[in-house]
Amino acid sequence: MAALTKDRKLKYQGEIRRTFTGDLAATTTIYLGAMVAKNAAGNIVPAADTAALKVVGVALEAVDNAAGAAGAKKVQIGTGVFEFDNLAGAIVQASKHALCYVGDDQSVSTAAAMTNDIIAGLVDSFTTTKVMVDVDPAYGALA
Repeated sequence: MAALTKDRKLKYQGEIRRTFTGDLAATTTIYLGAMVAKNAAGNIVPAADTAALKVVGVALEAVDNAAGAAGAKKVQIGTGVFEFDNLAGAIVQASKHALCYVGDDQSVSTAAAMTNDIIAGLVDSFTTTKVMVDVDPAYGALA
């Protein structure tokens, strides 16, 4: 799977538990429905299998800061149980109720399949193509 290049349908289970805003990193575009993370400077970027990122939630809006400095724009972020793609079908029964890891801003996988093991959240349910993930900044503290 590749990182988002446009908004994706925001699918979630139950209610969005909490919302907050985050400062976008410089030259960054966030798409609606993207899993987002904070970088070492504390700015929001699309989630990726990149060292030192900490997932904080899912973008509830699209924001284009492609020409802006860090903090020039903010994005609305939510926590809760959201749907992501099951990268290469890696999430299986043994993954249920366990941590899953960022593939990119729209997919999750297992630690064995990723390089930097960036925690996306906790697997709630799954199919061979989709995973419902409980996304919350608290899971990043487990890394």
